Amino acid sequence: MKSRLVPPALLTSLALLSGCAVGPDYVRPDSREPARWNAAAQGTSPARPDEAALARWWTAFGDPVLTGLVERASSSNLDLMQARARLREARARR
Repeated sequence: MKSRLVPPALLTSLALLSGCAVGPDYVRPDSREPARWNAAAQGTSPARPDEAALARWWTAFGDPVLTGLVERASSSNLDLMQARARLREARARR
């Protein structure tokens, strides 16, 4: 019974492994990171970003439907309202 299973298993594994091969015209992509990528780890990070802009990051898309959905979800979600209250309290204490 093992002899019947070997050819299908062998064909399947060969078919799967052939998907891992690259062609002869493969060019390795440029993987250099930007100069500012590791700025925070080096202690040279720029000033803190505007917190008000970060609080409304989705407005950068300019989509009124998305803005309406986010505002509706945040105004009717008690967990979010409690989290906001705790955040305001923590900021006031700081």
